[in-house]
Amino acid sequence: MIFYFTGTGNSAYIASFLATQTQESLLSIFDAWKKHQWTYTLRPDERLGFVFPVYAWGPPALLMECIRKLTILGNEHPYCYLVCTCGDDCGCTHHIFQKALYEKGWDLASGFSVTMPNTYVCLPGFDIDDPQTTQQKLKALPQRLTGIVHTLLKREHGFDVYPGKFPRMKSYILRPLFNLFLVTDRPFHTNKACNGCSLCERICPMGNIQVIQGTPHWKGQCTGCLRCYHKCPHHAIEFGKQTKKKGQYSGPPST
Repeated sequence: MIFYFTGTGNSAYIASFLATQTQESLLSIFDAWKKHQWTYTLRPDERLGFVFPVYAWGPPALLMECIRKLTILGNEHPYCYLVCTCGDDCGCTHHIFQKALYEKGWDLASGFSVTMPNTYVCLPGFDIDDPQTTQQKLKALPQRLTGIVHTLLKREHGFDVYPGKFPRMKSYILRPLFNLFLVTDRPFHTNKACNGCSLCERICPMGNIQVIQGTPHWKGQCTGCLRCYHKCPHHAIEFGKQTKKKGQYSGPPST
């Protein structure tokens, strides 16, 4: 069983690949959140996987809340693993997630970080990757995923992640500040290119956008996934002044 959290499609792409290769079921964290469905049953030999993006050198806050609510039946000690996607480094993401699982009585057997095209654009100095870098990352993806599948099928233990420089400072000092002050939808607005198509309302995984008289309004339940920004066909959504002249990421080839 694989739970996945995705905004722009990177983690969904990887989760779908892993589900196919390991022949295990695929479940969306956003669907569980909407349905308030927190109890699931594993087969005796089934693995328990989590695939998600790194937000500010840690797991998304919504994902951590969902983990606290989750109940797994059928296997008290499953083989647990994580695969986190990131534009560069992941800090101490695996340690943070490992602690959350430990509090549930589960051991995190293995963990992997996968470098994917960058999607974060809401601070100065952060933008999507240039086309060459994007292609380089996607070109390296099949070999990386094949290695991960090999480890999972053999149920090996260990972590293959790239924490980067100063991981503890990033994950334990900067991340809480990010979650406190920057996970907000207040700066979102539309520019003159918006034609009121309502796509953002339909695709928001939190149901957090409502289009009123042709203008999108954000309702205060944003998780910061940036799906609305990147998927807008008119590049009409802005985050304050931070996203002016910044690009959009269309997602992996199949999304």
